Amino acid sequence: GADSSKWRDEFVADCNSVATDVNGLFHLMGRSSVCWDRPEYLYVRLLDKEKLDVGGYNGMLALMNRHPLVFRMGETFFKRLDHSDPSSLDEPEPTGKEVQLFKKVEENVYH
Repeated sequence: GADSSKWRDEFVADCNSVATDVNGLFHLMGRSSVCWDRPEYLYVRLLDKEKLDVGGYNGMLALMNRHPLVFRMGETFFKRLDHSDPSSLDEPEPTGKEVQLFKKVEENVYH
């Protein structure tokens, strides 16, 4: 899994395939994780300058779709790929109900 020689060249080629995407990729990779997330949640975490760099929300989606070795796009969610963990590459996209977490908030006894 962690042996990057198996995937590094193809990954780097994908990142460099559109030279103007490199800065945007750095922004998105730095603010995303390998867990499934909603693209709109990623977008609101970007700084204003980063939003401009990726071309707004629709530009961000287009950029992510252009780089299938960096991001996996689903119907509702996306995730940054972790090539060092091959089992995560085929992980199915969760349904909306699977990622909704509810927790009863208890009264703070120390407050």
